[in-house]
Amino acid sequence: MPSWLRRPQPDYPSRAQAAGISGYATVNCAAGRNGRFTDCRITAESPPDVGFGSALRASMRRASLVPGTTGGMTEDARMIVTIRFGPQ
Repeated sequence: MPSWLRRPQPDYPSRAQAAGISGYATVNCAAGRNGRFTDCRITAESPPDVGFGSALRASMRRASLVPGTTGGMTEDARMIVTIRFGPQ
């Protein structure tokens, strides 16, 4: 089972923050044997068009994990990550 080395920490989209909008985004990403994420696709975002999905997808480039292993060998995987956004 993979574990986080560095969790995603997305920036709060400025237009959502200015309007006091809360919401969430979900991405589905490939998690490589090197612990880095690639091929992240936004699978859900609410409300739409305020930037939560794009912010989460961008933060996944900076996130990393300890990959899972099977029989002592690291393995590629796909991960689904959901982050909630709220005014600060």
